[in-house]
Amino acid sequence: MTRRRARSQDSWEEPEEDYYEDEYEEQEQYHEPQVRRRRARPRKRRVWPALLAGCGLGIFLAVLAAAAVVFFTIRSIPGATSPGGLGSLGSGNKYTQAIPIAPIQLTALTQLQVCDKIGNVSITSSADPNVNTISVTATKIVQTDSQSHANQEFARMTVETQPPASALTNPLTCTAQTIAPTATTGQGTSSSILTVNATMPDVTSMLHGASDSVDIAVVVPSSLIAQAGPSMLVLVNAPLGNIIMDSISGNLQIKASSGNIKISHAVLEAGSHIETGQGNITFSGLLGQPSVNATGTTIRYLFQCEQGNIDVTLPTTTNMTLDANTNVGTIGGDFNLAAQTSNGITSYHGPLVSTAGTPPANVLLVTDVSTGNIVFHKLAV
Repeated sequence: MTRRRARSQDSWEEPEEDYYEDEYEEQEQYHEPQVRRRRARPRKRRVWPALLAGCGLGIFLAVLAAAAVVFFTIRSIPGATSPGGLGSLGSGNKYTQAIPIAPIQLTALTQLQVCDKIGNVSITSSADPNVNTISVTATKIVQTDSQSHANQEFARMTVETQPPASALTNPLTCTAQTIAPTATTGQGTSSSILTVNATMPDVTSMLHGASDSVDIAVVVPSSLIAQAGPSMLVLVNAPLGNIIMDSISGNLQIKASSGNIKISHAVLEAGSHIETGQGNITFSGLLGQPSVNATGTTIRYLFQCEQGNIDVTLPTTTNMTLDANTNVGTIGGDFNLAAQTSNGITSYHGPLVSTAGTPPANVLLVTDVSTGNIVFHKLAV
């Protein structure tokens, strides 16, 4: 208003439009703060909810995967019961069925091979001197919800005993077979080789056969074992199951992946290899003294396991160089071995019995454990 008064003193004839222009400009300046609007800032996206959701999903999937691994691992163990009542997937009751196998008549036995992917294996010598035939018994085991489902699985499981006449020309498939039966290896002829093989239904599938197993028991006449002597070759492959051998001697090639191995009253010949992945090895018997050849080739008796203990019982007259090693564990027992520990690894290399004389340098008793203890006992005479 001050500006308009100043103008009125100079001239009362000021054009009317100028007056309204000034009035408009004055009103525009006055209302300008109300007209202008502040531009809104873009809102930042919150990342925490998405991050937390992603972490939660990852944890859920990890737990689900771990539960699946535990579930199917339990179901793969012979005799284990699956949780949750999943019917034909392996839950429920335990059903068994014995397989009738005719006695096997042999005049000599130089090689015995047993293959059983899931199940326990037992090989023993008959205590009856009048027995002159080999007895093979097999028991099918199924964990399921009904007898009808069990019968379906029983029909898919077979146990074969191959006649010696065809053992060389048409050998049965044996997982990780150590030595193939041939007529030129010095390990028997077509009339002295016996193979026992258990076939499982789709054991690699998660949906079938994971709870199925077959237990095999072989009883050999003591006369055949005495006739074969230490030259008999015994091959046993049982990835999931325990192996028990009593009064069986010779070159033993025994392998398990998850299971215990127990060998008693045996004479172990040079080149024998006893191995399990997860389980204990127990041996009680003698080590045959090999003839050391002029070439100085190293001869080994090998006991080996990844996770488990090795327990060996031998006479105090055993003249053998011991090579014992464990990455996580101890070495001890009745022989007062001076084991050394370096960088967490315990080992011993030297004579098993210091009073038994100087052992051959190229004849070794090897005990090798990844995680577990090694113990040596004195065989009571």
